[in-house]
Amino acid sequence: MKAWTKLDTPVIAEPPAGMQVNGFCDPFPWRRDDWWYMVLGAGVASRVVVVLLYKSRDLHNWEFLHVLAGRNEDTEYRFEPYNPWEVWEWPELFALEGKHVLIFSTGGRATR
Repeated sequence: MKAWTKLDTPVIAEPPAGMQVNGFCDPFPWRRDDWWYMVLGAGVASRVVVVLLYKSRDLHNWEFLHVLAGRNEDTEYRFEPYNPWEVWEWPELFALEGKHVLIFSTGGRATR
């Protein structure tokens, strides 16, 4: 088994420029061809929950691509309409039978 050493500083130390977040956590990386991709769960300060998508060639230098998925405060399926700290946690993105599946935790809350 290959040993590893934890870095002194985070690989992605902060959210994308200009994005004020309530949460920024739970990276889930995977490799596709010559690139690594990663999703991260986040909650944006304007009460929007999102999953962010990044890519890297070396697992050290990550480029933010875009918001992969999200739900804003106008959506009828809000879990807590007055909770500005809502975050989608532990996102995972994977292929299944020719389609892509995104799953995440809602912190124990469920929609109807």
